[in-house]
Amino acid sequence: MNIKPFRRSAALAVSVLLTALGAHAAGSFTIQSGNWVVTSELNGAPGRGMAIDVQDSLLVMQVYNYESSGQPTFHMSFGDLQGNHYQGTLKRYKNGRYYGSSPMDAMEDGDDGEVLIDFDSATSGTIQFPGEPAVAISRYKFDNVPDHQLSRVGTSERWLMAEIDANDTPIGALVVNVYTPSPRQTVLSSVRSRLDGDASTATNCTYAAATRQFTCPIDFGGGKTRTLTWSKHLEGMSGTISYLDGNFSPAVVRQRRVIGMRLGIDYGMATVNAQMDVLAAHMAPPFNYPAPDPGNWIVSSELNGKPGRGMAIDVQYDKLVMQVYNYETSGAATFHMAVADYQRGQATGRLMRYEGGRYYGGPELIGHEAGDAGEVKLDFATPTRGTLQFPGEPAVAIQRYQFGAAAPQPESLLGKWMFFTPDSGSLAYLRLDGISPTQPAATGGFLDICKYTDGETVQCNSDSPVNHDEFHFKPVNGRAIGTHSMSGGPESPVYVLRLKDRHGTLAGLGGAQ
Repeated sequence: MNIKPFRRSAALAVSVLLTALGAHAAGSFTIQSGNWVVTSELNGAPGRGMAIDVQDSLLVMQVYNYESSGQPTFHMSFGDLQGNHYQGTLKRYKNGRYYGSSPMDAMEDGDDGEVLIDFDSATSGTIQFPGEPAVAISRYKFDNVPDHQLSRVGTSERWLMAEIDANDTPIGALVVNVYTPSPRQTVLSSVRSRLDGDASTATNCTYAAATRQFTCPIDFGGGKTRTLTWSKHLEGMSGTISYLDGNFSPAVVRQRRVIGMRLGIDYGMATVNAQMDVLAAHMAPPFNYPAPDPGNWIVSSELNGKPGRGMAIDVQYDKLVMQVYNYETSGAATFHMAVADYQRGQATGRLMRYEGGRYYGGPELIGHEAGDAGEVKLDFATPTRGTLQFPGEPAVAIQRYQFGAAAPQPESLLGKWMFFTPDSGSLAYLRLDGISPTQPAATGGFLDICKYTDGETVQCNSDSPVNHDEFHFKPVNGRAIGTHSMSGGPESPVYVLRLKDRHGTLAGLGGAQ
């Protein structure tokens, strides 16, 4: 589904687009994109739900729900976030493309009122639909990882974390691997730290149900012991790292905040079958496969600035959930859902149709299956690109839908970026707050500049009187694994995290969850 106010046409100047979107108040956390549910309606039976996608302090939401007749339909709402609050209109559409049809553009068909959303964390909040009271909503989690485990049994996760001071400036960085050997044991299997070196001895973590936090001691040797206390939810985390400072008598406990994002999942201790949230140049099948970035996706050839159909895709571990927002042969809006196994970048599932669920202002109703539209096949080449085949149609290219300031617009690079190179222990921090008057590039400091070299790859140069640092990476949802070279020297892997977007919204889970 394309969104008319956010259309990205060559004829539409970037400056006009950004001016039209208006000012945004900074949020205190990054709202997780993907499937959301009304918490009280999560009962294992078919019902309604939301696909919420937040980019650049803009929110796009599809609601899959029902008419009072019981027929399935969808509504879309889009607009500015004001801090952690959203208010918008629930628009209707009709006469778009159905499975197997020729290309068709949809049209707006009125609206069903306003929706109010207040987010109290990156993964929870309240929503008020027309004719209903406000109710709790939450990010839908179906990865089958119990709360007390850092990963599934026999599986590891790789995380990039930034240690930040009171001004949200990075003073340290961590690349952390977590592993769960058994249901009763979850560990940090390895840590690479900018401040403290490497720790390769696995240490057990404990879980506190009351605070929903893990506590993980880290022994870096030589008397250097740190304690990482953190919360995680799907691909985001926040917490603290603390240590005992023996330079004072009595010793003083020092503590810094930590925020971060997941980089990928390894189905074992070694990286032999990794499913990556980001992909670097040295990562390719058969050892590394992409996990699609959760949120809205579109058929690339149908991105024309007009209303149409679209997909909300969410992969958690080895399961894919996809809602398709499309149309009946009659022109009525509808939705289909596919739930499928996801392995090695691919999924094949059935597009199920539902009826009889809850409508706005209606009683609590449970939907039921009402048909099977056929088979859908998906194959992802990167976290943001792939192919899809609907019933009765040839395979077509699909891509992650970007809106607001998006690649390759230089405005999409504005914000605060951290670059951690473990091989050398270096940590770079770029504050990009301006646009170059002579080229399409984001600038900051005295000699920091970042630009797209193609539609996806970013090159950043940071100069000082001593060194010339050059970084290349492909950001996915604000993080990446790229390359770093210094003064023309050899390239080394670099871990990249955007700590704050151009509106000042903090990455990861922000504050404690």
